[in-house]
Amino acid sequence: ADRDARAIAERNLALQGESGVADDGTKRYLGQAGYKNYAKKDAAQIGNNKMTGTQGPIRAPAFFRATCRFDYQPDICKDYKDTGFCGFGDSCKFMHDRGNFKTGWQMEKEWEEKQAKRKQLIAMGLDPDEEKEAGGGDRSSVLEGDLPFACHICRGPFKDPILTKCGHYFCQSCASSRHQSEGPNCAVCGKNTAGIFNAAPKLLAHGKKHGGFAQIFEATRAASEAAAGETNPDVASAA
Repeated sequence: ADRDARAIAERNLALQGESGVADDGTKRYLGQAGYKNYAKKDAAQIGNNKMTGTQGPIRAPAFFRATCRFDYQPDICKDYKDTGFCGFGDSCKFMHDRGNFKTGWQMEKEWEEKQAKRKQLIAMGLDPDEEKEAGGGDRSSVLEGDLPFACHICRGPFKDPILTKCGHYFCQSCASSRHQSEGPNCAVCGKNTAGIFNAAPKLLAHGKKHGGFAQIFEATRAASEAAAGETNPDVASAA
């Protein structure tokens, strides 16, 4: 508001004062407001210029803000969509629907993001179609019975378990050591993990629920030995 035509005219009037010359005695350049004005004006005339338009566009009001809304669904009742209530009721000529539908630019944006992710996976040497079939890592293990009880590398209970992109669990130290020594391939399926190891909240919650990974490991091993003894009693008696 301090750079529009009215503000410049008001500063010019204040600088010229009674003499009609914009000079403060310092010989400094005072900008556009310091130009000599040969037409005599007072504050009332400058204020009336907002009605005549002789000083450029009208200054925007400072006590409210104008907003615009573009209606891309002219057949939808906006009152019902925003609030769930319409004063016209069943007689409203617009459709009462509160569903959300994606516009064309939103679908194009999602498609571009998917393609960028696909290119990134290809650049890392991964197959994007296999990543899609894997179902996103931890989602492949839905039931607690599908969760492993021991690390596949060290054959012992988990210590700070992690989850690979292909959906297999390892100890954090075991996975890091194997990645540095043997490469980025998974120890179970052989897929390229690209060195990406994610947190395993489902396995951590499972271990916390059953008293820790060491207890789960011992209980599972004891159950396996008991099942083997029932299957082959001669081996159990010899042991």
